[in-house]
Order: sequence, then structure tokens, then C-alpha cells
Amino acid sequence: MSGVQAPCLVDVGWSVARPDWAPDDQQLQAWVLAAIVAGTDEVLPAQGVEVSLLFTDASDIQRLNLEYRQIDRATNVLSFPAQTLVEDGRMLMGDVVICLSIVEAEAAAQGKLPLVHLTHLVLHGVLHLLGHDHVEDADADQMESIEINLMASLGYANPYADAAGNNSEESKST
Repeated sequence: MSGVQAPCLVDVGWSVARPDWAPDDQQLQAWVLAAIVAGTDEVLPAQGVEVSLLFTDASDIQRLNLEYRQIDRATNVLSFPAQTLVEDGRMLMGDVVICLSIVEAEAAAQGKLPLVHLTHLVLHGVLHLLGHDHVEDADADQMESIEINLMASLGYANPYADAAGNNSEESKST
């Protein structure tokens, strides 16, 4: 999207207690819009776009992962693209579901702040809504490049680098 920023409505739901490190809704909206702008060359409707973010627990995301992906385990993020116009002309991009207990556990294991890891997973989930994936190596490289640049623009380090700055294989599992 060439510099034009359509209005972005982010519907945020918490099925778990909101941790004290969690961002506010305005910050979440900024991350979602940044991912949309960086992740597409499409012209978005002038009325804007809508994304739903749901923060949940391991049992809920495991149930969704089993139901929609036939994988019976909890995961950090799931994306459900919609890409449909709603009656007021906005484009419903889809839903992103994130498991906060996994965010916290992965952040601790990777030596990151939970907020930084959550930022990455929100960006990652929104890029999936836009059709990006990491199944094939070339697609993974492109998606990771967008994520690395987005994180840098927000003042954060490469999310795929380990403590020594080497790229990891994290993208193959999210």
C-alpha cells in the first residue's frame, strides 16, 4: 500500500486476564496497521479495514488448532483470514488469536520481554491474514524480512536472531 493509511479498526478481546505488561488497544492498533501497510501492495478500501485480536489461554487455542488445522496442541498464534467487505464498506481482514501463556513462556525461553514477543506475534498473525506464509523457504524468507523490518521500525531487534544475533529456525514453527 503506497503510503496511504486507511482507517484501521482493531477489535480486541481478552478471554484471559490482561497482564500488566500488555499493550493498550491504541498500541495494538498501530502494530496491526503497520503490518497491513508493510504486508500488502493492494489498495485498501477508503472506509478502512478491521482486524479482530483475541488473547486467550492454551486450552482454547489448542481447541481451535485441532478444529481448524487438525493439530492437537497449543500454539502461540493462529490466523483466520476473511478478506470480505462488510456493509459499511470496510474490509474485514480476519481474526488473530494469540495464547498469552505461550507468549510468556517463549519470551522467557528466548530471553525477550513478553511485550516484544507479543509485538512480533501480532505482526506475524496479521501478515498471515494478508496471505503471507512460511511453508516454503522462499516465502518464509520474504515474510521474515517483512517482520524483521517492521520490528526494527518499532525499535526492536530481529525476532529471529538468538542472543548472539544468529538467525534461528523459529519461523518454521509459528
